[in-house]
Order: sequence, then C-alpha cells, then structure tokens
Amino acid sequence: RIKHYAGSEPLFHKYGIEEEIARIQQRHVPLPNGGSIVIDQTEALVAIDVNSGNFRADNNAEETAYQMNLLAAKEIARQLRLRDLGGVIVNDFIDMRDEKHRRGVEKAMRDAMKRDRARTKLLKISQFGIIEMTRQRIQPSLKKRIFNDCPHCKGTGYVKTNETMGIEVMRLLQLAAHRSPAVTSVLLTVHSDAAFYLLNRKRIRHAHEDDAGG
Repeated sequence: RIKHYAGSEPLFHKYGIEEEIARIQQRHVPLPNGGSIVIDQTEALVAIDVNSGNFRADNNAEETAYQMNLLAAKEIARQLRLRDLGGVIVNDFIDMRDEKHRRGVEKAMRDAMKRDRARTKLLKISQFGIIEMTRQRIQPSLKKRIFNDCPHCKGTGYVKTNETMGIEVMRLLQLAAHRSPAVTSVLLTVHSDAAFYLLNRKRIRHAHEDDAGG
C-alpha cells in the first residue's frame, strides 16, 4: 500500500492536504448545497449545530430540514474522526416534525459512525432534533494537540475593548494616586490602541472643560 513519490511538487500541496488540515481546525464546516455545521468545544462537552443556510428543497421546510440533516450526519461523523473529538457530544439538528424523518436521521447518524474505531454510544433523537452521544476519548483532541490557549484571552476568544481597558486603567491610576499622594509621575504601559483611546478621551475631556470655563 506504500508507494514512493518521486515528484518535485510537495506531496501535501499536490493533493491539497494542507487545506484539509486547515479546514479541520476551523469552527465552521461548510456542507454541500449551502448548509453548514458549527463545532464548539467546551470543558464539559462538544456542541455541534446544523444550519441549513440558503439550501431549500422544493420550497418544503420539512424536506429541506431532512435532506440537510442527512448530509450533516455524515459530515459530523467524519469530523469527529478527523478531529478525534471525545466525551459527551451534543448534535443539534434542524427541527423536523415527521417521525419518519427523525428516525431516518438517527439511522443515518448510526450508519455514519460505524466506520469509527473509537467506541461510541448514541441516544435516540429527541423531539427537539438533538442526538446526544459519547465517543471514546483516547487522547486529547486535535485542537488541544495543535493549539495552546491564547495568553491574552485565556482561550475564550474575547479581549476587552479599548474603552473598557481605558476605564480600568484610569481607575487603577486613581487608586494609585489615592494610596501614594507623594507620587509625582507615573509611567503607564498599554497597547497602542488603548493608548490612543486614553489620549483622545483626555483631549475631548479637556475640550469640554475649556468650553465650560470659557
């Protein structure tokens, strides 16, 4: 099964492997016909949400949901293997009213997971279109092996706005001045964006004070 590659073009580039590696690290995974799944990892579980996007099947909402959920079931199983996600996994499919369709998606999910070597257990689909499952956790997920948490946001994906940071800085300066009245100068080191906000805020404040005094 192993063949020697003698081409000059890098193997990963030729077959688009680098693009595939980049794609399995993204939160948003596109599906055929315009739909998508969104994968969020938390400490407690993995949440996967199915979106229909602009896909429509014969202007029939029920059929649209069913067809998109079938596609999503296959892709979810594939992403679980590629990303090596384990633990409790909650799959939020598009709501379907037809019991036959709900069971069809449940079966599609079970069939898609048969290729998975990790031990899995799926519960029946709920009336809200949710399939809960567990997947054997053999090692940390691909995300944990490739990435470290951002030292600034601590893995939350959010950082404070310049306004919020500027207000916090001003409060700290006031506290320092209150505790040490003998201090004559303070050196403040902040991000350039926060510094611009503070300087502009100071100019606006002085302008208002001049207008009020003049």
